[in-house]
Amino acid sequence: MTQVAIVYHSGFGHTKLQVEAVHKDAAAIEGVEVLLSTAEEAGA
Repeated sequence: MTQVAIVYHSGFGHTKLQVEAVHKDAAAIEGVEVLLSTAEEAGA
């Protein structure tokens, strides 16, 4: 299984929309697990 972590910061919500689209497409690939985290959640 391939794991993908996406850590992002979205001040006004635009980046979050892009990240959600990437998450949806990546998660649709068999054998791929995707984790979304904000920069704050990741401690960055």
